[in-house]
Amino acid sequence: MIRLSKRLQAAADLVGECSTAADVGTDHGYIPVYLVAQGKAERAIAMDIKEGPLSRAREHIRQYGLEREIETRLSDGCLALKPGEADVIVIAGMGGALMQRILRMGEDAAKAAGKLVLQPQSEIPAFREFVLGQGYQITAEDMVLEDGKYYPMMAVKFTGKTAGNARSCENLQEEEICLASVGSAGNAKSCENLHEEEVCLASVGSAGNAKSGENLQEEESCLASVGPAGNAKSRKKGRGVEESQGRGIACKFGPLLLEQRHPVLKQYLLRQQKQKQNILQNLKSNARQDVTARENELLQELADIAAALKIYEAGKE
Repeated sequence: MIRLSKRLQAAADLVGECSTAADVGTDHGYIPVYLVAQGKAERAIAMDIKEGPLSRAREHIRQYGLEREIETRLSDGCLALKPGEADVIVIAGMGGALMQRILRMGEDAAKAAGKLVLQPQSEIPAFREFVLGQGYQITAEDMVLEDGKYYPMMAVKFTGKTAGNARSCENLQEEEICLASVGSAGNAKSCENLHEEEVCLASVGSAGNAKSGENLQEEESCLASVGPAGNAKSRKKGRGVEESQGRGIACKFGPLLLEQRHPVLKQYLLRQQKQKQNILQNLKSNARQDVTARENELLQELADIAAALKIYEAGKE
């Protein structure tokens, strides 16, 4: 039986069951072989831009006797994939900027697929914002820790809507954040669906005058009450979400990871909080030049982390 790494297993689990799965940047072909061998996919297409990885994938496919079920293709991203040819497309283990290019160049095939499973290795907040801005809906998220590294990933589906359903992070800044912003049926979840209340992230000042994470933790989390139309209203006047905080919090950490209060995300947040607090302390102690810009940057990052951690605290109430 084929065994996958924790990262690849989590990505394969997001695939679910399908007729045809396409794996972009397949390398050894582990995911296609696993999906077909486990009966999760009837057939698969393993694609890579280089012949070397495809050769390794073919050898792996032969080892499991799956030559009839798994096809290999030399392809730059999704370019060798026809629209509708695969109902699930997996793109994992690449930088966020490269994955954006792949989705742009192969948008016809990507938009025609019933699901995309995406696991960017870098530029993750910007990648989430890109995905939502292109009209995709985030339907599921997961995060694993493997060999000391954290790997967030997501399943998305093209809806063509950038607001109202899967809200872009830019749209989130204009209203109190309902972190459960993406519903399973393609509609934005109302705040009522999230225990009838949503976390209004603690407000911060401008980017150059961000409150420290320590100060934020002393502030009370502003829980928004839900009106009859499903709109979140602030319980206390003047304690809503300022634009500087609301703009990127969901994209920075993952809207559904936050909604689920994912334990691995919390572990990541606590680790990042400790590291950045140490960096800030050392910066102040050893500074030989003006470090105001870097200090403010760290304070803003700590404010974002503290705001995200408040969601976990709210879940205990």
